[in-house]
Amino acid sequence: MYDPMVEAFNQKWLLDDSVVVATPHKPDYSAHSKEKVGGGLYSRSLAPSAEHRTKWSDIELMIECKVHDTQDDPFEDDTTKAGAPEPLSNQRRDVLGQIMGYVRLIFDYQQRTHVFALVLFGRMARITRWDRSGIIVTKKFNYVQEPAKLARFLWRFARMSPVQRGHDITATRVSEDSDAYGLMLKRAKHPYVKDGVVVDEHARHMFAKSLDKNSPWWRLRVDDKDGEHYFLVGVPNFNASGLAGRGTQGFVAINESDPYGPLVYLKDAWRVAHDRTLQEGLILEHLNSNSNGGRVTGVPTLLYHGDVDGQVTETQNAWRRGHPDSASECRLKTHRHYRLVVKEVGKPITEFVNAKSLVMCIGMCIKAHSEAYNRKGYLHRDVSVGNILIYPTQRRNSQGATEEIEQALLTDWELAKSVQDVRHEGPRQPDRTGTWQFMSASALRDTNKRIIVQDDMESFFHVLLYLAIRYLPHNCPNVGDFISKFFDGYEEVAGVYYGGHYKFGAVSDARLRAIPLTDPLRFYIKRPSDSQLVPHSGSTDTHEARDPTSRSLGDDGEEDSDDSERANVHPINGLLAAFLERIRAHYVLHVPGALQTTTTDEETPTATVPDDAPVDPSDEYGMRMLEGDEGGDGATANHAAPSRDPIFEEANRRRLEKLADELADQKAIVKLFAEHLRKTTWPTRTHPERVDDQLYPKYRREHDEREVLDMYRKRARGEDNDQEEHDEGGQVEEERPKKQMRSM
Repeated sequence: MYDPMVEAFNQKWLLDDSVVVATPHKPDYSAHSKEKVGGGLYSRSLAPSAEHRTKWSDIELMIECKVHDTQDDPFEDDTTKAGAPEPLSNQRRDVLGQIMGYVRLIFDYQQRTHVFALVLFGRMARITRWDRSGIIVTKKFNYVQEPAKLARFLWRFARMSPVQRGHDITATRVSEDSDAYGLMLKRAKHPYVKDGVVVDEHARHMFAKSLDKNSPWWRLRVDDKDGEHYFLVGVPNFNASGLAGRGTQGFVAINESDPYGPLVYLKDAWRVAHDRTLQEGLILEHLNSNSNGGRVTGVPTLLYHGDVDGQVTETQNAWRRGHPDSASECRLKTHRHYRLVVKEVGKPITEFVNAKSLVMCIGMCIKAHSEAYNRKGYLHRDVSVGNILIYPTQRRNSQGATEEIEQALLTDWELAKSVQDVRHEGPRQPDRTGTWQFMSASALRDTNKRIIVQDDMESFFHVLLYLAIRYLPHNCPNVGDFISKFFDGYEEVAGVYYGGHYKFGAVSDARLRAIPLTDPLRFYIKRPSDSQLVPHSGSTDTHEARDPTSRSLGDDGEEDSDDSERANVHPINGLLAAFLERIRAHYVLHVPGALQTTTTDEETPTATVPDDAPVDPSDEYGMRMLEGDEGGDGATANHAAPSRDPIFEEANRRRLEKLADELADQKAIVKLFAEHLRKTTWPTRTHPERVDDQLYPKYRREHDEREVLDMYRKRARGEDNDQEEHDEGGQVEEERPKKQMRSM
């Protein structure tokens, strides 16, 4: 199949200084997915060797070959058919998913504004163009009967400029013989010393890890209001999944203007260009300013930011040109390339050492959320695992010795909205905003819901639960099943996606179950002999797991007592229960359709707060950072179990109103965190609790296949979501099922 194609295409008059190479059998050395494409057009100097191995970092035009004229056609020209231009048959949809995966790899390995791909199936062909807004695809044509069409495209493509082919010319590769290459290796090897003290070792390790010698390193330009700035980066430490959307990448970077100074963090994204959507840097600039009571603690420090000149998506314009008489508005978004640099390099929150440090970090971010909302007038609207970072830093203690402390950063403010907009205006963008796994259950059930403080507070709860279920010991036998149903669950009604009933039921009734069991979910303190209490679990696999709630033999050969088991129950249960009580109160009073049943203390752990417990000295600074002027000495929040009286009896209503009011007040939630940390005995830092990830490494959400096939479809119907996918790289981005294509 491939030899005739290579022979026909590789004519000097046709391809000039380019060459087509067939690579159907061997993947790129650096591609962890081991994916290999049928062939591609390369510059002659960068073409694969005689080994004919795919080179994702150098391919100019992707070429995929299939056998059948119809069964392997990834698109549908007949617009009268349901779902067109998406095909209906599974085989054709699989071909589309495969091509999307290849295009994604080109975006991953290169700095691209758009990508062209040629698809040959039987005697038919299609030419496609992909950017962050969508796909432009030709109608299929018979290249055997009409060879001029294919030849004309190849001739023109071979003579296109790098910009026309889709290369970002503000990004240049760092060659191995350059001074920049040597500088990068040196910075990765040698610690950064400030005032005689080694600092920011976590950033250096992250930078060193990014220097993959099988992948390109880059010199990126950032256009700030003060001029051009250049940064040296390796591979991204975070790379958002999906094709359409912001395509966020994050890099630990060297600032060329301060080559031996501190490493910084560079964010590269295709932001939504909307009249009322601010650049993230402008929001950070306000949060960092001294206005309205001073800078907000716990948010990144802006250094530089700006749009990349002239780099804007084109698919939305193609749609408008193809529908000049359409009465409906184009729902494809215009995305503009944007870069931002901040001072702090944070670690993923998934690297927490124990539950107490996890809770403290999340509490600090709630405090940052409070300051941003109450003093600067911004609501974050995208609280997620990837947007909460641990920021290790150094300070001198009272004895003059240097010690490392952990602060926390609430990052990714690009979806933030001014409080005035939240209160008085409809949504700026015609969609839901946030990260699917961590959005409030009510927002997932109502596509038109206006996001408010209570939604973001609920998102913090989901972040805490998500990290606990993956990295702390508990009695849930199948973590994959829990993640699939609670966090990734969805329902589709008439082509519209809604959140699953597990999350909505749990928060509206204050019950967490150890799915698939019906037992209440409980977390346990890790004992020294427990490396991992629950084995890796997939979304559908069943594994034999030891339930920490079951009776077991102690060191003396006797059964552990119930008292011993209760002593092993983790204090995080109380915090989760108290947090969930406030969420439930909000749902019962203010969310239509919420379950109005009463939870008994036999079914859900009660949220009681014991007497003061000693604080680990290593945590004292973090506690002061968390409490600040919020303090832990104010009025004690109500932690009693829910009343068994009917919901709408006056006393119970007053109690519910008090709890619901606390959910709307970030300071009350910070105080709740501080009380549980101050008044409960938590394992210390000398007792690491974090177990190996209990989510099966090859876990796939049950709707992943649909998501691949539906990536753009929702945009065509005007039901777009602008959401981000959970990932532990520092920033996250999810493309929920949505697909947009246009036939030419």
